[in-house]
Amino acid sequence: MNSTVFGLKSIVVGLIIIMVIGSLYLLATSTVGAANSWLGLAIIWVALLPSLLYFQGIDQPPIPFLPLTGVFYAVFLASRFF
Repeated sequence: MNSTVFGLKSIVVGLIIIMVIGSLYLLATSTVGAANSWLGLAIIWVALLPSLLYFQGIDQPPIPFLPLTGVFYAVFLASRFF
């Protein structure tokens, strides 16, 4: 049941599409300068990378501490840039 698109699982492709749409929305509605917006987006993408790798099946520990920490960081700390 694991369908792939470009070698990635369909859930990972869906999450990347959601991240791109969210990034475009954040850039369009940002009230801070362009440099801060790009820095915030870079932090969010890097923080969510372990979660994408976890869903892809790469490095799946029994307790996904690093992916969950990345999600926490992206939501509560990197979102301050917007």
